[in-house]
Amino acid sequence: MTREIVIVSGKGGTGKTSISSSLIYLFNRDKFSVLGVDADIEAPDLALALGGGNILSEEEVWESHYAFIKEEECVRCNLCLDACQFGAIELNESGYPYVIPELCEGCNACKIVCPVEAIELKKRRTGKIIHYKTRFSDIVTGKLEIGMRNSGLMVDLIRDKARRIAANKDSDLILIDGAPGIGCSVISSVKGAYYAIIVMEPTATSLRSGKRVYEVIKHFNVPAGLIVNKFDLKPEFVSKIKEWAESEGLEFLGGVPFDKSVVESYVNMKPLLEFDSSSHASKSITEIYEKIKEKVLR
Repeated sequence: MTREIVIVSGKGGTGKTSISSSLIYLFNRDKFSVLGVDADIEAPDLALALGGGNILSEEEVWESHYAFIKEEECVRCNLCLDACQFGAIELNESGYPYVIPELCEGCNACKIVCPVEAIELKKRRTGKIIHYKTRFSDIVTGKLEIGMRNSGLMVDLIRDKARRIAANKDSDLILIDGAPGIGCSVISSVKGAYYAIIVMEPTATSLRSGKRVYEVIKHFNVPAGLIVNKFDLKPEFVSKIKEWAESEGLEFLGGVPFDKSVVESYVNMKPLLEFDSSSHASKSITEIYEKIKEKVLR
């Protein structure tokens, strides 16, 4: 059975994608069949962190809707205006309501209250699912259309596609690089995972957001571990993070030091371990990898 690891952070900029790409590199190095999922569909960059790749397939997703008011049938009762909780309906110069598609959530409330059935829901493109081939693994990701809010649904569809590909390839592992925060896309990334990894930095903001995302992980009963990135910048705060993790029964997998080679590897579009396997960060991630490998592939 293909097992799924999800890597989350609660906030952006913690080095989550750097660690995700490094783990994919190491699993591939050790001859495990690993498939990557980039669940940050508003700013996907996992394939770039692995050196880029070739697009194997693209498919459009049309799962979003917006309301459309047929003016010729409207009786101007304005019940739809009152029912819309998103400010997506306004009145035109003639006093007829009209929908601003960019603000419409497609919730159907306006259609329900309309007494003359003058409102219909129209489909619109949610985004697209993209399947890449990199030197180290296949990557499945997506791109959300500007203004679309169906990120959770998109991640569900991306994971479904990744699972089909993994089944065909008899993959050992799917590694999901989650989006920052605790929104719908993160929830869709965490549910059903075999193991979750939280990446933090030694800052109060990172700890606070990490605690929030851990609540999501606990809700879905997913075992989890913790990595502290750039731990050497504020070692005294790392002790505070470790105390919290211990109180929660959250395993501390290790720390990764600040290392300029991480930035240089991004600039050169190479995974960190390939760019400089002797760097301090590379050595730390390799040690963490061994712990993760024992947990998920034993």
